[in-house]
Amino acid sequence: MALKLRLTTRWCQVLDSAPRPFLALLGLGVLTLAPMAQATGLSTETGLSCETTPKPAPPLDAQGQGVFGEVTVQARFAGGRVTQVDLVQGRPEHLAAVREAMQGYRCDPTASRTLTMTFEFRDPAVTPTPKYPAGDRRNSLVGHDTMIRADYPTRVDALFNVDEVDPALLVGPKPIYLARPDLTPDAAQLTGHWKLSLSMLIDTDGKVRHFDVPGNPPQAFRDMLADAAARMSFNPATYDGRPYPVLAEQNFDFVLEARQASPVRFDPPVIQPEPAAATEGRTGWRVGPMWIALPPTWASDAGLGLARMTSTSGGTITFVGLRATPQAMEKDFSLMNDPVLGAYRFTPDRSWLRCDASARPFIGGMRVRGFNKAAYASCNGQLPNGQAGKYLDIGVYSTHRSMTLRAYGTEEEMQDLRAAISLADWDDKR
Repeated sequence: MALKLRLTTRWCQVLDSAPRPFLALLGLGVLTLAPMAQATGLSTETGLSCETTPKPAPPLDAQGQGVFGEVTVQARFAGGRVTQVDLVQGRPEHLAAVREAMQGYRCDPTASRTLTMTFEFRDPAVTPTPKYPAGDRRNSLVGHDTMIRADYPTRVDALFNVDEVDPALLVGPKPIYLARPDLTPDAAQLTGHWKLSLSMLIDTDGKVRHFDVPGNPPQAFRDMLADAAARMSFNPATYDGRPYPVLAEQNFDFVLEARQASPVRFDPPVIQPEPAAATEGRTGWRVGPMWIALPPTWASDAGLGLARMTSTSGGTITFVGLRATPQAMEKDFSLMNDPVLGAYRFTPDRSWLRCDASARPFIGGMRVRGFNKAAYASCNGQLPNGQAGKYLDIGVYSTHRSMTLRAYGTEEEMQDLRAAISLADWDDKR
């Protein structure tokens, strides 16, 4: 049967009432309050990026009831872990709960610093009371700070001294490229109507550094939205011209009808360094079935658990792999010439919303070492860092596997990437 997909997106607006789990500070810049003499509302501390920050559980009293309140601690980070936690203000039992949770923190191993962090242990039976009068948009900032402390406690650079904030100096994030999720073979096996949310932290460089898909949806949908989040880019939120991390949410509405079993499955590649003797000043990388030599300016970036590489200039390559199922291989299925999933569908399926309005994408074939088929499409456009550059998509196909590269960077980087792919080695057994 045919597969149908309906996708709608909506960005959360500013909330005027009590905080909810995720919100985006969009549109605050239209307020017309008198500006303060000096903007002192945004934290001047330097935050720390962490992959894992377990939440502390509320301690229990002698009667087994939760002990609620706030605790402020000073935590020392070194080598990607918490090495010391001292109490600044609060109850000792809250300090013990925070210390236990921080044993599971996994952060940037290159950063060594001390952070002052506040944790809130809230009674779920008590509804929070807005701090400011109804309609005062500073209530949204209170909610923003609450969620940052709960979900990204080391990002102290995202916090506000709300009493000193001039809302007129807040400017929300502006999308440069909102990626449309690509339906993967695993997701195509699902049926029904699915309403999903992608909650994300948009960092000061406009990239999505952390994300969550609430509600425990199937892993196939999480993979789809993770891939979309990795490809999104924004002009970051700012306060008085200074970028700060902001929480945002995008909603998706999928309608899928039953279809025949897909002949391929999603096959996320693993990126590993693999040196070779004749790389001529380049670094060899194994990306699933493909070996590629790139300049040393490129490095693996597993921030979202995806196969992604970034360059020192801000360029990005995201690798997406497909593999034929054993049942399809028994029936002599080939990705080299399949009319639905093969190279013939590569260029018609490209989306070029990110291109310059006056630019026409260039589409063509490529020669790749060996017997593989390949196609590419490129166009000029504004990069997430605001500079002019080039977007490049490449599809490489063998009989039973394929690799799609979605990349952007300087024109020189993208030309070099095309040349590197043409010299890449491919091993279907890897």
